Amino acid sequence: MKLDNTIISKLEDLSMLKLSVEVREKMASELKKILDMIDALRSVQIDVNRHEETRIQRLRPDLLSESLPLNPVFQNCSSKKGEYFAAPKIIKKKNG
Repeated sequence: MKLDNTIISKLEDLSMLKLSVEVREKMASELKKILDMIDALRSVQIDVNRHEETRIQRLRPDLLSESLPLNPVFQNCSSKKGEYFAAPKIIKKKNG
């Protein structure tokens, strides 16, 4: 993409700024560097299928195992009801 005075003027209008000549020249050189970097990135060839094995999610078997004992689990709990953690109610029902 060629960067010229017209594009800088459009960017100036879009940003609702009035830039001095020095700032416009500095902005133009910085934008040119950014566009050159984007062009360099576009030229990079990547092999999409190279890491296909890493995209496969290998799941562990879903096996039944013994639960943790309740006493150690509830030691750090501030409130419980029977075998369950208790939390304060924060959502109220609407009337009607």
